[in-house]
Amino acid sequence: MSKPWTKAEDQLLRDECEKYGPDPISFFEVSKAFGSSTVPRSQHACRRRLDRLIEQRAQPERKKKTYRKWEDEEFERLSKAVDEQGKSWKQISEAVGGGRTASECASRGRNLRRKPTGTKVVGLWTQEEDKTLLKLAPELQGWDLVAENFPGRSDTACRKRYKRLTQQPKLMLDERERHIDTNLSPPPGDCSEEDCDFDWE
Repeated sequence: MSKPWTKAEDQLLRDECEKYGPDPISFFEVSKAFGSSTVPRSQHACRRRLDRLIEQRAQPERKKKTYRKWEDEEFERLSKAVDEQGKSWKQISEAVGGGRTASECASRGRNLRRKPTGTKVVGLWTQEEDKTLLKLAPELQGWDLVAENFPGRSDTACRKRYKRLTQQPKLMLDERERHIDTNLSPPPGDCSEEDCDFDWE
C-alpha cells in the first residue's frame, strides 16, 4: 500500500506539471523530481495523483452540517405553532424564529406529533387493534396519523405491527392462541420486538 501524499508533495507535483504549460506533460520527467524524496513516486502514481487533484478542485467544498440544540423557548414556540398550524412548516419556522429552517422545524415537529398521549401500551396487540390497523394503514398518509388512532401505541410500533401482520398472518394467530386464556400481558421476553411497543431502532 502506497504512502499517502503530503501537502508538500502535492505542491511539488503541481509546480512540475505547470512547467509544461499547454504542452503534454511527461510524467516520467515529473517523477524524477521525487527521486530524492523519502517516498519515490512513479510516473503512474504522479498521473493518478494529478487526476485526483483536478477532480477535487472541480468539486465544490462540502459544508459540514452542524447541529444546534433546541432551547426551551424555541421548543415552546414550536409546540404552539404545530398545534395551531399543523404541518405548514414554512409558516411554523417563521413563528419559531431564531434562524430555524422549515426542515429543522419539520424534523422536530414530527417527533412532537408522534409522541403518544396517555399511558404507553406494552404487550400483545388485540384482535380489534389488528383489524383497525389493517384498515387504516392503507388509507392514511403517514404512520404518525395512524398512531393517533391507537392511544399508547407509537408510530414505530404501528409500522412494525402492520408489516408483520401482512407478512406473517398465521404467526399472529398462533401468538394470540397462546395467550387467549389470560388477561395479562405476556411475561418479559415472551413477546417479540414487533409486538412490544418499544422503539428498538
